[in-house]
Amino acid sequence: LSRYRQSLPSVQVRDRTLQQSTVHSAKGREADYVVVLDLKDERRGFPSQFEDDPLLDLVAPPMEAHEFAEERRLFYVALTRARHGVYLIADPLRPSPFVTELLEHSGTDLRLVGDVAVSPREMVRCPRCEGGRLIQARRGQSLRCSLAPHCDYFASRCACGAGHILVGDDFGVRCTNAGCHAAPEHCPRCYSGVLVERHGPYGPFWGCSRFGADPSCDFTRDRRADPRAARRTRGQVIP
Repeated sequence: LSRYRQSLPSVQVRDRTLQQSTVHSAKGREADYVVVLDLKDERRGFPSQFEDDPLLDLVAPPMEAHEFAEERRLFYVALTRARHGVYLIADPLRPSPFVTELLEHSGTDLRLVGDVAVSPREMVRCPRCEGGRLIQARRGQSLRCSLAPHCDYFASRCACGAGHILVGDDFGVRCTNAGCHAAPEHCPRCYSGVLVERHGPYGPFWGCSRFGADPSCDFTRDRRADPRAARRTRGQVIP
């Protein structure tokens, strides 16, 4: 079952009866097992996030208390078409809000299949594009946007823990933890990364957090000769 007819795959299964349909068309029908597609957090996902024409608000009934109320009823239809079991195919980087809620509130009737590094509710939304999620970068403890290369956002984890990251703007860099007093510095070369403490054969130094990223920045500064080192070490960055 799919939310959109265009999402139905062109597949054939030997020795099995495979029926394909949109959720709308499946009302009143049943099958032994059901596979639900389109469970991703985007406009053309399930729930659909396309906005109605503002003119419809003039004649439509008042908004319901639950978000995606009509889509929730459609999701219920999809879940109740199976006699024995339902498989929900979701994007682990951008799972549908419906899947996230099921994972947060489910009991023993829901079984997670596959290797998911973190639960969806722990995945921070990208502060730049607001469409992707921050996932583990290839190097160190930094995070990158899951929509790369379309979004090149890159962030470092803060040493205060709890998954907090360092975000920057024209006024400086701050930790997403309001109780953290980390005061790192923007990289003066690329201005996208922050200066993190690293260790080399000649002692500690400051390096850009985007080192090894795409694009990479190899800016360094001698920590021992840096008069601002004492101010930054009040908060640390995980390199």
